[in-house]
Amino acid sequence: KIALKENEVETLIKLNLSGSPRLDKVRDLFALEILTGQRFSDMPKLLDRKHISDTNIQIYQQKTGEKVTIPLHPKLKKHLSYIFKKYPNGLPTISNQKFNEYLKEICIKAEFDRQHSWVTLTGKQKISQSDYRYNLITSHTGRRTFCTLALNSGINSEMIMKVTGHRTYDQFREYVKVDDADLDKAFEGMFNNKPKIINKKK
Repeated sequence: KIALKENEVETLIKLNLSGSPRLDKVRDLFALEILTGQRFSDMPKLLDRKHISDTNIQIYQQKTGEKVTIPLHPKLKKHLSYIFKKYPNGLPTISNQKFNEYLKEICIKAEFDRQHSWVTLTGKQKISQSDYRYNLITSHTGRRTFCTLALNSGINSEMIMKVTGHRTYDQFREYVKVDDADLDKAFEGMFNNKPKIINKKK
């Protein structure tokens, strides 16, 4: 369970997939997941103009029935405009299975080939596993990426939960993914700032 970095999101959005309409379509949908924090099953509702106002998108989520309000921030507004212009007759439907299959191809093209290692517990036995990043990215990665990037940018967790529809903080916390690179960035310079010297008056 991983989340994409901001530079990886930019790489995906800018990736030239004009020679493969099926991959291009999946990339456009995946970007919409990342920009809204919604599930794959809610993509049709997000693209239904009756749910879109000048300031936000309001939908009832397919899985939970939860009402969510997604702010129409500049990047989302730009992407929606791009999708509506590109697919005037609406995006063709695709199964979640095919979506994940094509998404893997896209991530290979984007060279998301970092290797990840982890340990799982089966009873009392620890099993070491590893895989390439492109194999670990699925449709749900878009939702995790939204949560992680929003929190890293300083947005309050309660506000993010209003957008994603998470009912408890424990549920939300499962979607926030921090790795070693995040830790390095967060603590960079923590002890490098020189302390201010206060001159005491005699």
